[in-house]
Amino acid sequence: GALTGPSSEAALVVAGGRVSVAEAVVRAPGPAGVSVSAGALDARDLAVSGPRQAAGDLGDCLLARRAEVHLSASELTACGGAAVEASRSRVWLDGVDAGGGEAGCLVFTDRSQADLAATLCTRHGPGLVAMEGSTVTAFGARFWTDPSIWVDCGSGARVVLLDDRSGKPLCAQTASKPP
Repeated sequence: GALTGPSSEAALVVAGGRVSVAEAVVRAPGPAGVSVSAGALDARDLAVSGPRQAAGDLGDCLLARRAEVHLSASELTACGGAAVEASRSRVWLDGVDAGGGEAGCLVFTDRSQADLAATLCTRHGPGLVAMEGSTVTAFGARFWTDPSIWVDCGSGARVVLLDDRSGKPLCAQTASKPP
């Protein structure tokens, strides 16, 4: 199916409950493409294109707040803000191609947790942002942005690249030894 905007908040809004979407296109949705707040979204073959920054809204393709999001075999393009912005959320991205906007590509804040598999970020950087204690685990994730990854180590955020040969997490918490 196709959801075409503009809308006042997002073309697809999930506020509580669980929603499943398959083979859908979201075009010119308004301030956000998909917004999930205190609910869950399972989506496959979802294409979101064209949210724009307006009146303080970031124009994110996917915005998640205290939510659970499973997105597979999908595409997020022409995002005005971030391709994905998540706060206090649990996010799984599998086979997702994303084009970041002014805010970057994948932005995880406020203790969000994310698993990325075969995910590609292009356009504006940073490709991956982890801050405020967020944790990201990635395998086969590519960030063709500059900068590619930004982690706020001081907040306790960390990123684990499972296919990195060193096997060391970015910003790993290390136990300090007494003098």
